[in-house]
Amino acid sequence: MNKNLVLSACLLIAIAILLGAFGAHSLKKVLDENALTSFETGVRYQLFMGFGLILQQIVGQLTVTDLKTSGRTILVGTLLFSGSIYLLVLFDQLNWWKMPLVPLTPIGGSLLIIGWLMTTFKLYKANF
Repeated sequence: MNKNLVLSACLLIAIAILLGAFGAHSLKKVLDENALTSFETGVRYQLFMGFGLILQQIVGQLTVTDLKTSGRTILVGTLLFSGSIYLLVLFDQLNWWKMPLVPLTPIGGSLLIIGWLMTTFKLYKANF
């Protein structure tokens, strides 16, 4: 089990809970429904990926499979995907220029897909 990935996953979960509460209590008053829905999507994916990373590392430990690379791919994908959504929503609300952030969301989403496919392949080869 990779300790750094598990610690990172726990931080992802804690931050997602904080951002979820912030969105529900503070942003709800200032964001329109579409922006709030986008923000909630970022929080939801961040939570799922945090729990998924912990589960991935536990399964890897049980099968003696090295899942560091796929775990890091998922971690970076989560930071890009959810992080860019948070920034896009906030930049839009503050009327800041956001063009450089636009490609980060699909890149992050692609890394999430690749990371989970890598995990699937590694676990398939582990024959558990």
